[in-house]
Amino acid sequence: MDVNTGDMLWRDRGVGRATLVGADGKLIILDEDDNLAIATPGETGLLVHAKAAVLEGQSWTAPTLSGSTLYLRDRKQIMAVELR
Repeated sequence: MDVNTGDMLWRDRGVGRATLVGADGKLIILDEDDNLAIATPGETGLLVHAKAAVLEGQSWTAPTLSGSTLYLRDRKQIMAVELR
């Protein structure tokens, strides 16, 4: 979305319902089916660099990044992932 005009620039249906956090020009995306993805938004769409199943239950909590540690949570567990 163009923040100046409100116009939709592109839409990407490659990721389901998800929460995300932005860092270093990339998006860290955790979908409700526990798939973690690292992607870069571009002018024509979303470029997914990596995707992996990381948890076991449904996830609705946004990933939290503190320094280089990413914290993820589903309904049963919490996980810390070092991204360095």
